[in-house]
Amino acid sequence: MERLDEMLAPEGLSCNVTSQVSSALVGILVALNHDALLTLPGSLAAILQWQFGMARLVQPLPPIAFPLRLMWHSSYDRDECHQWVRGELAKIAQEIAAGT
Repeated sequence: MERLDEMLAPEGLSCNVTSQVSSALVGILVALNHDALLTLPGSLAAILQWQFGMARLVQPLPPIAFPLRLMWHSSYDRDECHQWVRGELAKIAQEIAAGT
């Protein structure tokens, strides 16, 4: 949150996180049943807007870049789904590094 607050400060804004959830599904349920904002990919937001009449808000600032590191327990090394996800993430990282 510190990096987010740094980006918001020049605009006179601040971030107040009241809760964090364990998954997008839990976040959706919280947002549907309470007065809460949920940050998620635009493609999913479009579905929720259509399906549940949720309102979509455009974020007020450009996206904030930050390093991301993902780790899996070795028990998932042979899991086909995890192999696919890791491969897709590796492709995206290579495209970003190549500037494409």
